[in-house]
Amino acid sequence: MCVRVHDDWDAFYEYWRGLDAPGRLVAFSKFGARPHAEEGAYRPGDWLLFGAETTGLPDAAMNACKETGGVRRIPIDESHVRSLNLSVSCGIGVYEALRQLDGSPSGPCED
Repeated sequence: MCVRVHDDWDAFYEYWRGLDAPGRLVAFSKFGARPHAEEGAYRPGDWLLFGAETTGLPDAAMNACKETGGVRRIPIDESHVRSLNLSVSCGIGVYEALRQLDGSPSGPCED
């Protein structure tokens, strides 16, 4: 696994598009069309994207994810909870991807 920090969506997208085999972009949103735990949802090389708790991901990011890997939904009972904490959402999404891939390594992580 590799963690990189980019200044904004455009900087990340430019970096991602410049990779030889960039893999799919998979977003997490309460508006996701598919459940996060659907079997076969993740592939080696996928990039998981999580937005801010209050604003989510920018429209450009959501569109890029819809075109490549889709938008996943983590179930939540909104009658009592407004949103999941970002770190909790990341933990849920990353755990499920690793569970499905059985810890298989993903794409490149060289500097």
